[in-house]
Amino acid sequence: MVSKDASYFQFAEIVTAKRELKHLIESDAGLQAAEAAVTTAIEQWWKSEEPSFDDLKTVADLVDLRKELITTFETTLRPVGLLDRFTVSGIVAAWWGASLPDLKALATHGYQGLISAWVATVLDALEEDKAKVDPLDHKVARALLPEYLGSLATLESEAAELEGTIKAGMASGDEDDDSEPVEDVLSPAELKQLKTKLAAVKRQVKADKGNFARHLVQASDALTAPAARELVLSALQRDLLAEAGDRVVRHRRMVVAAFETWWDKYETPLSALEFKRDASSARLAGFLKDLGYE
Repeated sequence: MVSKDASYFQFAEIVTAKRELKHLIESDAGLQAAEAAVTTAIEQWWKSEEPSFDDLKTVADLVDLRKELITTFETTLRPVGLLDRFTVSGIVAAWWGASLPDLKALATHGYQGLISAWVATVLDALEEDKAKVDPLDHKVARALLPEYLGSLATLESEAAELEGTIKAGMASGDEDDDSEPVEDVLSPAELKQLKTKLAAVKRQVKADKGNFARHLVQASDALTAPAARELVLSALQRDLLAEAGDRVVRHRRMVVAAFETWWDKYETPLSALEFKRDASSARLAGFLKDLGYE
């Protein structure tokens, strides 16, 4: 009979082996090259198709554009070989569906008009208590104010770190408690200094968030026509690459799952199976003999 400890160690070994197998597959140079080829093909395809967006004049033009993009996308991606034709079709179809509101605005109002619509969406979200859109994470905010948002993220991270330090520093061993005393307890003066610094950081965060709308509008108004075109097309391309990236990750998981299935099926060598079979046959023969059947 196998002990609980032995079963645990066997299970741990299997988990470790599968984890190593997953790492070997994901770090395989051939797999990484095949996945990178998908991204490269999409980027090259996008460059050749960018002028098609310039020709949009009305929403009706989107019908022909959709047919063209789906056809040329499949023609470009299928030779890469990593993804099947259904997955390739799904990438561009899913991207088109998600991007359709933006594409309609682009066809109606042009590049700068679409950016104005994005900015309006962000400004509306700032006024709502429970907005569906995170104004600080919107594509137009990330594109127009990357340094501003980066600075804000740094301040928020600093505030969170200060709060954690203060919380940990306020912990103290109770005199009546038998537990070991906390060594890193801060003095009242140190706590006061940290709380003062935290208050200042939070004020700065609040001020930066309050000025966010003004900076966003100013950055949007300062865009030239070529810059607006570049911003919109880059945003659409990133969305497409993100969709493709999700499908590539799913494919990788399928590969890993297939290898894990093979591992479960073939991890025990034939010699071990034959040994177990012979041992079981011997035990069965012994039982039959004891029962008088032999």
